[in-house]
Amino acid sequence: MYASVLPGLLLLLSLAGCTDRSNQDTKEESPETTSRELSVDALAGEVDLANRYASTVIVVAQEPMAGKRFKGCSGVLLSPRWVLTAGHCVCPQRPARVPDEENGRIVDGTTCSASATVKVLSYLPMTPGEPSEVRMASHQGKVHAHPELKLQLDAGGGIVSSHADLALVFLEIAVKDAPPPPALAKKEVIPGESFTVVGHGHDELRGSMGGDRRFNRTRVLRREPSGAERAVFEQPGRNLYRGESGGPCLRETPQGQELAGISSRSLEPSCIGTYAFQDWILKRMQSTP
Repeated sequence: MYASVLPGLLLLLSLAGCTDRSNQDTKEESPETTSRELSVDALAGEVDLANRYASTVIVVAQEPMAGKRFKGCSGVLLSPRWVLTAGHCVCPQRPARVPDEENGRIVDGTTCSASATVKVLSYLPMTPGEPSEVRMASHQGKVHAHPELKLQLDAGGGIVSSHADLALVFLEIAVKDAPPPPALAKKEVIPGESFTVVGHGHDELRGSMGGDRRFNRTRVLRREPSGAERAVFEQPGRNLYRGESGGPCLRETPQGQELAGISSRSLEPSCIGTYAFQDWILKRMQSTP
């Protein structure tokens, strides 16, 4: 049975990681249905009421040492048991000296969380004049960061260098009736190309996850010269829905959606290209833990 209807505010607080769930049962939770008021003007991007991008999920990692949640991100289901997200979503930053920067920070495999909670959300058909209802189920999973993950940041949080900023999460229980995943991209993104960025959004004013799954079209401005792994894209003009990473960057094709990259918006308006890392993604998924 679904849990009782909760106010939208309670959902926002829970997505922000305000409660510690580290000691809860690791089995799949019963889906909960929540009503909420939607405002297209509240956040940049359109709410995915048609569930066109239902493979986009919420990923909340846990502090490696304290066992508490530390970051709210998005991710994308590649299968009923595998989720792909950004490496910096599940591996905390630590102080380090980086090139030309004494007070920099680094993200690598030494501090990654062992586990993460993945929330799968779908919108129910709307009744005219009534707020939308959302069905959401939670899953626990084990984190597998890319073994070559290395991200160097300056004192202001800007990217100095980046390599293999990706991580997979293997779910303990498969997602029931999992939505069709996007296909892996057959080529790199190029400057001038348009694609769709999907995510659950980050409210920079409140400092928390927004909750609604939103999407917007954007255009690639340039490829970063260092390793050419990141594609910088045009940023929405509003303050909201700008600072959250991990969601998919999707190429829309006549054959369907292709996963061209993973959003890195909490660091800069860019996508981490997945084309160069397909071998690792496929091999990791085939070697089920």
